[in-house]
Amino acid sequence: MNKPDKQSNIPMLKYIALWFTIWRVHLELIAWAARKMVPIREGFLGSVPWANFDGLHYLSIAERGYVQFEQAFFPVYPILIRRLGILLHDDFLLAGLLISNICFIGVLILTWKLVIKLFYRRKNRETIARQTIISLLFFPTSYYFGSVYTESLFLLCVLGAWYLLLEHRRILFGIVAGIASGIRFVGAFLGVPVGLIMYMHYLYQSTGDPLLFIHAQPAFGANRTGGDLIILPQVIWRYMKIYTTVPLYQYDYWIAVLEMAIFLFSLVVLWCAWKSKLPRNWIYFSLLSIVMPTLTGTLSSMPRYVLVAFPMFIVLGMMREPYRNQLLGVLYVLFIILTALFVTGHWVA
Repeated sequence: MNKPDKQSNIPMLKYIALWFTIWRVHLELIAWAARKMVPIREGFLGSVPWANFDGLHYLSIAERGYVQFEQAFFPVYPILIRRLGILLHDDFLLAGLLISNICFIGVLILTWKLVIKLFYRRKNRETIARQTIISLLFFPTSYYFGSVYTESLFLLCVLGAWYLLLEHRRILFGIVAGIASGIRFVGAFLGVPVGLIMYMHYLYQSTGDPLLFIHAQPAFGANRTGGDLIILPQVIWRYMKIYTTVPLYQYDYWIAVLEMAIFLFSLVVLWCAWKSKLPRNWIYFSLLSIVMPTLTGTLSSMPRYVLVAFPMFIVLGMMREPYRNQLLGVLYVLFIILTALFVTGHWVA
């Protein structure tokens, strides 16, 4: 697994550049068509389609610092937006989009390299790498990687940390893992919660509440608790009540269906990752990253949270035809639908 890959990186970079461009063109075309065909909800729209919902908060923090309840959002991403935004003559929106898209290219490169390392004994390792890239690009909520959200930066740090660990560069692993925990809480599951501890210290000094990032959660709806832990069976029971009480024609009903479906799908695919003998620490991290948010009492945002469970995409890349093509067809249709909803201001995740 640790055998170095001596092949040229040029074919990899060409492949990634091509498909990243295809993916970006898809996003822009979907956004253009959606804004003509789908009713727009203006409550949480940014100045461009890729800065909706949480993107508004990240830009606000970058420009003005934290205001009430925005402490729910960790600081590393908005700090980077601010630093780059100042260099771009206070264009913080452009800064956020550049960071997310450049980091996503890094995610694709590291994904390829990890797959090649993992399957270095297999002759079809490059085929698996290519299929993994496609699975990641056209996952139903992959548009978050190109938006003013933390997904690209966070996953880049996660993959970078695992790659450095495989290379036995433990000091650099610790640095990158520590940064990850300052981007999102679940980064602490990499085992180096330095960023989390620093943020908690800042919150204690500035507000007196080191856990304000948890206690502020109810302010953003979705029936999240602000500290009480709700175990998964209770969460599932809540969703069963939604399915039996909310009318089928309501938008919230279908979002609840999506949240449950993506959650169960991720668990099944991670079980397949376990059976396929993918690295156990990758799977443990992925499971913790998916299950931990459910302790707030909801599966809200789950279609986005599962993006960090990168062993899922490797499993999809390992699937044989025609099953892989059939599944990717379903995921691609969802990719179009969910992107169209997101860019028109409809809550997805």
